[in-house]
Amino acid sequence: MARVLIAGCGYVGERLGQRLLHSRHSVHCARRDASSLGAALRPISADLCDEHAVDRLPFPFETIVYTVAADESTPEAYRRAYVEGPLRLLRRASREAIPTRFLFASSTSVYGEDAGSWVDETTQPYPAGFRGEILIEAEETIRHETAQSACIRFGGIYGPGRTHLIEAARAASPSYDIETDRFTNRIHADDAARALDHLLHLEALESIYIGVDEEPARRSEVMAWLRQQLDATAPRSPEGNSAASGKRCDSRALRESGFEFRFPTFREGYSALLAGLTAPGSHSDSH
Repeated sequence: MARVLIAGCGYVGERLGQRLLHSRHSVHCARRDASSLGAALRPISADLCDEHAVDRLPFPFETIVYTVAADESTPEAYRRAYVEGPLRLLRRASREAIPTRFLFASSTSVYGEDAGSWVDETTQPYPAGFRGEILIEAEETIRHETAQSACIRFGGIYGPGRTHLIEAARAASPSYDIETDRFTNRIHADDAARALDHLLHLEALESIYIGVDEEPARRSEVMAWLRQQLDATAPRSPEGNSAASGKRCDSRALRESGFEFRFPTFREGYSALLAGLTAPGSHSDSH
């Protein structure tokens, strides 16, 4: 049994915490307001972007999983959340007698490719904006502070309560048809939590993993499939709008480490969501 801190225990972190409880780990979950977390997760209300927040954490921990989200979409908020927050935790952990393994939830936004090309863990990232630039800075900072770390670059995370594509397909919204036909990369929230759990238990870690499912898909393909499942009528797409953009992310390193997806493509993931939405007593939230 290990002592684990999930820093920023939100949509994915709470799922990870429940998995670790089943494995009989001692799980501590910190977020700005932890009042809604169950007692078994040992909730700690702390804003980890606050320089004094680490003083309220019950060190030592054998493992820290950092899934904090910035509270604003500004360079200052991103640097507080993704650079300064991990740095404070790592320097506090370094004062303990036991080494700490550190997992950092990053993003595929570090890749600026936008012509439909493939990227993997060996691809040199060239971020297209400040979000990706600051995440690269965060990853480099973490690697400099500890060798016992890994950064997992997640694609778009979807799952229960995140059904905006389903709602758009049900409404036969044309907004996804008039855009350039972008490649999209995603991972179900349960697989994101399972991937973190998997990495926690590997004997040796690579420094970078990409956290997306096994099939990048054009946005139009996903929407057409959803409309078919929903018996929705698709609006006619404008002609001459088939140029590929976006990027196709390959999670080869994660798969080669032994990880198996429960939802290997959007079809399995959204099939499960659609089944949940039609179950008796179910409801959905969109965002």
